Amino acid sequence: MRARKFMTYLEEAELIVRLLGEKLKLVESHYAYDFNEYNHKCEGLSYDRIAHHLWNIEDSVLIVEHSGETRWIRFVFGNDFGELINDYSVGREKHYIDEVIDDVTRNYYEMGFTDMMCVMQGDDIYRSEEE
Repeated sequence: MRARKFMTYLEEAELIVRLLGEKLKLVESHYAYDFNEYNHKCEGLSYDRIAHHLWNIEDSVLIVEHSGETRWIRFVFGNDFGELINDYSVGREKHYIDEVIDDVTRNYYEMGFTDMMCVMQGDDIYRSEEE
């Protein structure tokens, strides 16, 4: 049983945010076409609140960071499940941050229901250091 049969777009966004937040620092979210519009810092926010800010506009960007490397991930709501991530940045040299983003964007929609529930409930093995 796959997670996609049970999740709304907002829940799908929260799943992605949680998976990224396990290994990367979530920096900020904003409208895709204007860095200053609907800009929200992620520090101190819960995963579901970050996902809500992404979902509140149909085309948004999440900025993530690891060891001084920064990347963006573009969310476009209204696609089919598993197609929520529209685009994301990569560095000239591949870093750990790129591997995490690649892994999450390619595999989250194939998660089984049990694994998805563990992530969404925040079991200790999935909980980020920031929470």
